[in-house]
Amino acid sequence: METKEKAQQLVDKFYNLQSSIAWTTNDELKRQASIFNDELGEDVEIYWDKLAKQTAVIAVDEIINQCWDYREIDLEASYNYWHDVKQEIINLLNNK
Repeated sequence: METKEKAQQLVDKFYNLQSSIAWTTNDELKRQASIFNDELGEDVEIYWDKLAKQTAVIAVDEIINQCWDYREIDLEASYNYWHDVKQEIINLLNNK
């Protein structure tokens, strides 16, 4: 896969999260979010687009930093580390 295609794929994955998130919250927060979305109008799409791109850059920065460290670390240990990091993020999602 070409770098431009991979970049777009990553951005698309983050962008598509907006429609897949189960927004479980109280009615007042839903009302406030609805007002916010109404105020932004079409700008809400610009917001999600920029957020997706910024999130993709953060993810790639982490990969770049890890690649630099590969010369000094055990790949299995690195895999286990990132698997554990992923699990901690999932825990944060579930615990809010």
